[in-house]
Amino acid sequence: MLTSNLFIYRIEGSGITGAFITLLLYLGSVILSMLLLYEYLVNVHRDGRILDIWRRVNAPAEEFFLPHDFEISKEELLDVIHKARCWKGPMGYRRVLLTRTEPADITPGTVGKRCHQVFVILVIMEVSLIVERKFFIIQEIEPNGRKSIFRQFYREESTGCIIEIFKVRYIVYFIRNYLYILISLFIIIALC
Repeated sequence: MLTSNLFIYRIEGSGITGAFITLLLYLGSVILSMLLLYEYLVNVHRDGRILDIWRRVNAPAEEFFLPHDFEISKEELLDVIHKARCWKGPMGYRRVLLTRTEPADITPGTVGKRCHQVFVILVIMEVSLIVERKFFIIQEIEPNGRKSIFRQFYREESTGCIIEIFKVRYIVYFIRNYLYILISLFIIIALC
């Protein structure tokens, strides 16, 4: 940049114009560097998480999609079904898949619909519509023929979401076991 000052000094007899041109070139390169850094940080760094956070903070409420708590993808369901079909347990235990389709009549304002010992909360603001649900039930069959439900899922045809159904007793069982483990850890830590 010093050469631009000397060049302008030789032509005009003053280095002020050369200093001004040098300052403009420096300013342009800094602005270009800042724009490239901004684009990198927003769109490229960490797969654009900064842009995602900005959109979540500034977006109106209508733009958010909140999936169900126990929603799974189609690929995950197919993987679970494949593993269940290939599973062979001790002493002849095996797992089979059952499917069934049931219509569910939902009227506006339906809040708690009982579905296989689990409350499925549905709030519909439009006119009454009929929704079909396809159930996928994985049963474990013992050698003596006794059947028990291993896992179960349902898919709503209107939305396409696949949701795993948990029975209340299983949830209580898991919570009780986790509380037992946590209490045991606290006792061990307190004794040490």
